[in-house]
Amino acid sequence: MKSFDFPKEDMTFDYGERSFALRAYRDDGSWHSVIIENKTDVNYAWVALGGWASRGDIKEALCSYGPVASMIDVTGDFRDYTGGIFEDRPRSSYGPIPSTDHAVMIVGWDDDKGAWRIRNSWGTDWGEDGAAWVKYGHNGIGWHTVWAIAKN
Repeated sequence: MKSFDFPKEDMTFDYGERSFALRAYRDDGSWHSVIIENKTDVNYAWVALGGWASRGDIKEALCSYGPVASMIDVTGDFRDYTGGIFEDRPRSSYGPIPSTDHAVMIVGWDDDKGAWRIRNSWGTDWGEDGAAWVKYGHNGIGWHTVWAIAKN
């Protein structure tokens, strides 16, 4: 398994005087994308904006920049997740654009499990101490994926 440190508090990175937060934004009643709320100067790039990031591109971004933010489709089963490998809706069950409605951090992967390790913002009472394994390609994971680092 490859894994990286992840934010301790609701998708917020803090580098002393330099910090930033990751969040989704809502417009006209629909969730559109993950954006960066700049608190200081930040370097960022989309691994996939308006599309699917490949497993290879996500892994490369993780190794180069650390945790990446991605959208996910929250279902009742996702809300109720307590452990194991989450696999609710495969990519093939969506049309060309998945109905993603929540942002999570991808912090690692395990090819033997065929899954991403994610960190959710719902606190440590959810999932496996606030984290989960999400099967590659399920529930829109990998849609609108972005990395960000604070500038020095």
